[in-house]
Amino acid sequence: MDTEDRDTPVLVVEDSAEDCHLIEAILDAAGFSRVVVAQNLREARRVVSEREFGVLLVDLCLPDGSGLDAFDAARARCPHAEAVVLTAYRSFDTAVASLKARAYAFLTKPCASEELVSCLARAAEKYRLSKALAERTQQLEALCRTLDDRVRDATREIFDLNEKLKRTVEELTRANKDQTRFLEDIAHEIRNPLTVVAGYASFLMRKPSGQWPAEDLSRGLGSILRNAQHIASMVEELLESSRIDARKITLTRARFAADELVREVVEGLGSQALGAGISLSAQMPGPGKVRVFADPNRLRQILLNLVMNAIKFTPSGGKVTVWAFQDGERARFCVEDTGRGLSPEQARRVFERFYQTGDSETHDGLGLGLHIVRGLVRLQEGRIWLESEPGRGTRFHFILPAHPAEAEAPENVRTCRDSRS
Repeated sequence: MDTEDRDTPVLVVEDSAEDCHLIEAILDAAGFSRVVVAQNLREARRVVSEREFGVLLVDLCLPDGSGLDAFDAARARCPHAEAVVLTAYRSFDTAVASLKARAYAFLTKPCASEELVSCLARAAEKYRLSKALAERTQQLEALCRTLDDRVRDATREIFDLNEKLKRTVEELTRANKDQTRFLEDIAHEIRNPLTVVAGYASFLMRKPSGQWPAEDLSRGLGSILRNAQHIASMVEELLESSRIDARKITLTRARFAADELVREVVEGLGSQALGAGISLSAQMPGPGKVRVFADPNRLRQILLNLVMNAIKFTPSGGKVTVWAFQDGERARFCVEDTGRGLSPEQARRVFERFYQTGDSETHDGLGLGLHIVRGLVRLQEGRIWLESEPGRGTRFHFILPAHPAEAEAPENVRTCRDSRS
């Protein structure tokens, strides 16, 4: 008999004290070292509730019930437990009842010690092997679940990586198209003013400047100056976009009333809006009611860009309205127009660098304006978003802090005292 089988916990359920002593002596001589005796069903149930037994040697007829009930209690605690019935009631019915209760063996008294030990040893071996098999099965099931999880995770990861790769390829393809379009646009934008500059310069060089009528000379030089300034502004816009992306913009932020600045922007662009047949107005709660913590020049640049963009995309007879109001600890601004609006795809990409809607009627510039606007808002700890539907106009919203942040100002940002102007 295997040493592990001798260490199997054995419960003897027998109401006869004499039989209990005899069985204990036989099992001790056979090497079973963990034998517990219970002389009634109640005591057997108590013992079984406290610990696990691998083999039960039970008498069928106990003073308070059947020994098979003790076996049921043991199986409830350990489903691998085995029972050997040892009874003086040798009848067909008792044998059938024992087998129905899934007893391992049915022995009758008197029973030879060799037969009893051999039967208990086989029951202990079955208990050990069944339990080991169940544990191994659980380990394999756990391993299968782990492998399934790993396969599922790996599949999901591969799928996610594939989707990410697809998005990256799409983005690179789009970026390549955007770059190609940008190069074409910038070549077109620069070629036009350069053609004017070169044309006037070539024309004026045909004879000495003293021989030109003052009016012709002034018109030619003025055109050269305007187109040179246009080229310079495009170059500056490119540099500005690059500086914002690299966070190399120097901001001088202060707390001030924003209503006067909004009014200046609206009044400054009034003639441009009027010339386009567009109504331009500002809606604010009153003087000094909207206070913001920002760089005044950069806030003016943001508003100018948004309002000019709104005027450009609003047809004659439309309206552009600039809103400013206090929203708790933030200042909130909105530039609303009654233009053609944007499709969902255009709205999603409108802040991208070099992105243009592709409308040939209004196609000009480098597609950097809104990208710069978003960068300036973010650099001032703000947030910008838009609401738009085709045919229903567009609303650009942005918020900026109303008070200096508690934390130290970020790099390249200088904070000034509260301004009351």
